[in-house]
Amino acid sequence: MELYAEDAVWEAVGECTTGHAGRAVGHAEVRDHFARFWNEQSDQVLALSAHYVTSEQIFVQDDEAEGLWIHLEPLLFSDGTALLRSSRMSNAFRLEDGDWR
Repeated sequence: MELYAEDAVWEAVGECTTGHAGRAVGHAEVRDHFARFWNEQSDQVLALSAHYVTSEQIFVQDDEAEGLWIHLEPLLFSDGTALLRSSRMSNAFRLEDGDWR
């Protein structure tokens, strides 16, 4: 969690985010969200998940920045089915004590 600011927000929106959509604010909520999403049951069902990001754009102004990416995520499940997801990612960053978070 050291990569994230104390007030970090993780949010997934859109119709393709069923099952892991929602909003988590702060270290504890973000950690709990991923602990629920990635657990022993999901490890048995999900054989492969990779995240590829491309078309990076980062806009910096003073001690704040916005990063934009296109995200591609191939998923392979233990039953042999597969899914390809894509999305646009938008991340806000802030310079804190010499580190970008």
